Amino acid sequence: MPLLGFFVAIHCLVVRLDPPPPLTLKGHTDNVYAVALSRDGKQLVSASGDNTALIWDLAKGAARATLTHAAPVYDARFSPDGRFVASCDGDGRVVLWAAATGQKVRTFIGHKGAVYGLAFSPDGATLATAGGEDDPTVRLWTVATGQSLAVLEGHTKPVYGLDFHPTKPILASASSDQSVRLWDVTAKTARVLKGHTSHVYRCTFSPDGKQLASAGNDKTVHVWDVATGAAVKVLGPLKDPVYAATYAPDGATLVAGGDDRTVRVWSVPGYELRRAVRVAREPVFAVAVAADGKTVYAGCGDHVIHVIAGE
Repeated sequence: MPLLGFFVAIHCLVVRLDPPPPLTLKGHTDNVYAVALSRDGKQLVSASGDNTALIWDLAKGAARATLTHAAPVYDARFSPDGRFVASCDGDGRVVLWAAATGQKVRTFIGHKGAVYGLAFSPDGATLATAGGEDDPTVRLWTVATGQSLAVLEGHTKPVYGLDFHPTKPILASASSDQSVRLWDVTAKTARVLKGHTSHVYRCTFSPDGKQLASAGNDKTVHVWDVATGAAVKVLGPLKDPVYAATYAPDGATLVAGGDDRTVRVWSVPGYELRRAVRVAREPVFAVAVAADGKTVYAGCGDHVIHVIAGE
């Protein structure tokens, strides 16, 4: 028995010495406004007020490439095939980068003033961008050439967030004019979803495309039926404005973050609150959910990306 106890003690010591997964990703020096995962889940891109976007190797917990702008970067996304990263900034520049090398591929010129959001179409052929105070339009671009495809007009104030429907030619846009629009990108027409009473910051389709969630300054997350345009659920009002919302890849949960420095997780389809985790001393501006449906990455005002382990 004494010998067995000796081996058990040694085994426990080895387990404790294994390095824990990183709980924060540190590298930015200003607010982290956006976080997005590559489709394979191995990389993350973040956008910051420090004029950079960083591409992170999640296995190492370290940034492997710095994408430098001349103004604050408000959004960044991987293309569906993982070959490219697109980022946009406060000077109106939208840049396409090679994800593997961090080299600039091309710049999309057309917006006047800040560009606050962007999204790739599911096939990666089209990039949508969201204009700010001087140009509240949604613009569509050909990724391969940088050519302008269309300018979608209708919003009357800055457009902050965009998301493409997973299977249909529909683009959702969220705006400071208190509306969410569902654009038919073929017909260039839009349905207007009304229900928020202040700025709408981000919008995200559920993986099956049947619902859309939008995060607002009115301290709510609205869940919309895409087919009818009706609000089927209003989550809140919460304590403070909500800046970001996204569905887990499996569609089983909806995650949101905002000014109260808390990440909230609701179960789907009932939208019961499952978890609320205070993650920082500053606002949560962005959230992304890993392929496991549990690990959450939160971009915050403390310049850090906080990693929240699954339950």
